[in-house]
Amino acid sequence: MEVIHLNPGETLYREGDESDHVYFIEAGAVEVRRGSAAALIPLATLGKGEILGEMGVIRGAPRSVTLVASTPVSLLKIQGASFLKAFGGADDVPLKLLRMICDRLSGANTTGATVGRDKAKRQNVAEIRLLGANRETQSFLGSTGIPIDHLPFEIGLAAGDTVILQRDRLELPVPGPSPQLGPGHFRIELGADGALSVRDLESQLGCIVNGRRISSFERIEQGPVAMLNEGDNEIVAGGIYSSVRFILSLHSKAHSAA
Repeated sequence: MEVIHLNPGETLYREGDESDHVYFIEAGAVEVRRGSAAALIPLATLGKGEILGEMGVIRGAPRSVTLVASTPVSLLKIQGASFLKAFGGADDVPLKLLRMICDRLSGANTTGATVGRDKAKRQNVAEIRLLGANRETQSFLGSTGIPIDHLPFEIGLAAGDTVILQRDRLELPVPGPSPQLGPGHFRIELGADGALSVRDLESQLGCIVNGRRISSFERIEQGPVAMLNEGDNEIVAGGIYSSVRFILSLHSKAHSAA
């Protein structure tokens, strides 16, 4: 193990690099980015006490994101082989089980528990309404948003400069050379138990749902699906700085009758 130091703006590793080390942040912070070299888009910031790169080492997969120092940062660098020895080595059963779990979590269909509010069930929801959470998104959806009557309902980037609203799909013409909203970015769907959820559709940048990241490319927190709560849910397409922000309103029948 060795301690390395990075200055702000220096890269720890890049998307597509070999996963050969695990890192532990001792001080400072790094920014998680994704996208082409010409347009890396920030997704999240990680700080002291966080472990970096362990999923790629365990799974034997290339790096799925780029990590850049956002402050002066000190990291403990651990050889991937040494990290794996903690689980008995490459051919031991514990590591094989851990790798299998990581692979399943990377494409998991489940999420963490809902905290503080009731999980939204379709039979209890009087109306599903999608609203803009900021001025940019409101310019497409208007002040009252749009009702969603059909599930699943997909949201993504329009190929042209016109809003396209269909029974099961919404496409928005987000401006700019690198919009954080991608084609077929996420979907609002109904589970077998009647629970409403948001699924990331293998988008390049993932989503943030009620403050928690979901993505199909790496299990940052909970895999590609987030359960929705009764009431207002915030959905951000892309990273923490994205301007593509929605409120999905799921008010219960009891609330509407009150």
